[in-house]
Amino acid sequence: MMGPASNKGFTLLEFLIAAVILFVALGLAIAAATNMYNSNELAYQVVTATEDAHRAIEQMRDQSTTGTFPSNVVTQFPAGQPIAGFNTLPGEQVIPTYVNTTSDPLSVTITVTWNSVVKTVGVGVGTRVMSRQLSTLLTKR
Repeated sequence: MMGPASNKGFTLLEFLIAAVILFVALGLAIAAATNMYNSNELAYQVVTATEDAHRAIEQMRDQSTTGTFPSNVVTQFPAGQPIAGFNTLPGEQVIPTYVNTTSDPLSVTITVTWNSVVKTVGVGVGTRVMSRQLSTLLTKR
């Protein structure tokens, strides 16, 4: 005579439900990690853009010590023209603008633009144009 059937193990339905729950949890974890990566990458890019704007202003301040101010700075760094040597970020441009090119102190705004890469789960990779501005007053040292 055989005893009652043993109920050891999982049924197929229980296994499928557990697998669905596991895959949903993994999907949420991957989405959270991707979001965290994008946030960290954007923070790095903003800090780099701000540092590049500071560097451009320092180059302008160095230029202000020689020649006739402010024309020497405005000539070396023309308004609306990208400043050479800034390529830390993808598609980066560092562009100065002036309120009045003959005033002392010289009111300068540095605009840094770049292409930010965005990674999205399930969608892929895209880009968006980002920008940061930094303003200051320069005078002859």
